[in-house]
Amino acid sequence: METLVINVIITFWLLFFSAMAILPFVVETREARRTPLDLIDDQIISIKPVADGDTPPRPLTPSASVASHGPDQRDAA
Repeated sequence: METLVINVIITFWLLFFSAMAILPFVVETREARRTPLDLIDDQIISIKPVADGDTPPRPLTPSASVASHGPDQRDAA
């Protein structure tokens, strides 16, 4: 009995989600698929530069990939 209930629930969800996937293709008309002839570009309202912060920029820290004084290949411990 539990198997039947689980199979019914799984079947219901599969049908429900497949219908949700297929329904927009069935309902959609050809007029909705066409792109409009008059494409309107976005309009820029204003451009305002961002003020610099009070803290000075930090210097770059050296990377760990910079050559070190040790040997490139070391013996295993």
